[in-house]
Amino acid sequence: MSALETTNNVQVAAHHWRPRFIANGIDVNDFDETVKKTTDWREWGPNWKAVGEVHEGLGREAEQRGRMLSASQAYQRAAWCYHLGKFLWFEEAELHAELRDRSVSVYRRALQHLDPPAVRLEVPFEGHVIPANFRRPAGSTGPPLVLLVPGLDSSKEELYAIEEDFLRRGMSTLTMDGPGQSENSVDFAIRPNWETVITPVLDHLAHLDLRVDLDRIGLMGISSIRSRPTRSRPGRRRIP
Repeated sequence: MSALETTNNVQVAAHHWRPRFIANGIDVNDFDETVKKTTDWREWGPNWKAVGEVHEGLGREAEQRGRMLSASQAYQRAAWCYHLGKFLWFEEAELHAELRDRSVSVYRRALQHLDPPAVRLEVPFEGHVIPANFRRPAGSTGPPLVLLVPGLDSSKEELYAIEEDFLRRGMSTLTMDGPGQSENSVDFAIRPNWETVITPVLDHLAHLDLRVDLDRIGLMGISSIRSRPTRSRPGRRRIP
C-alpha cells in the first residue's frame, strides 16, 4: 500500500467515522488530535491504543480514590478508544485482537457503576455463549425489553448512547454480541439467519428473573455501508 493510499485511508476514516464515534462517546478532542497525528494508516490502531491507555489509567486512579462515577466514565472512554482503534483496522492481527479484548474487559469494570447499572449475561449458544449487557430502568415494574444488536464491525460496548435513549423512555435493554461480532468474532462467523440467535436468547431469558415484560419485546439493529479503509481480514484468533 502506497503512502498516498494510507494517508487517504486516514482521511476517509476521519470523514466517515467522526460523527458516529463522537455521538457514541469518543471525546471530540481525542478524535481530532489522534487523526491529526496519524499520518499512516498502520498507526491508527497503535495511536488509539495509546489514547485508551490514558483513559484506563485515569479510571484506575479514580477507582483507587473511591470515585466510582469518574472511574466508570474513564473506563467507558478507554473501551471506546480501544474499539475505535480496531474498527475496520486489520494491519496487525495480534494488536487487533488485543484491542478487541481490552475494549470488552475494561468496559466490564464500568458495568455495575452505570446508572442504571448493567449486568453481564452469558446465554448458552452452540457450545459457546452470546455475551450481553442487561439494564433495567430504576424503579420500573415489568418494563418492555429492547434487544440491541450491533453491526458486523461494531460491538455491544459501542451502543451505550442508544441504551440511554431507551432507558430514559422506560424500556429495559439487552445489548449483545451475536455470531461474528466483537467477542464472538473468535468463535463464529457472521450469519444472516438471526432467528437462530434470537430464539435461544429469548428462551434463556424466560428462565431468568429479569423483572421485565417478555410479552413486549422489540429489536433494534444498527449498521452502515460506507467506504471502508481496510484490507482483507487476517485470520481471527484470540491472543494469550
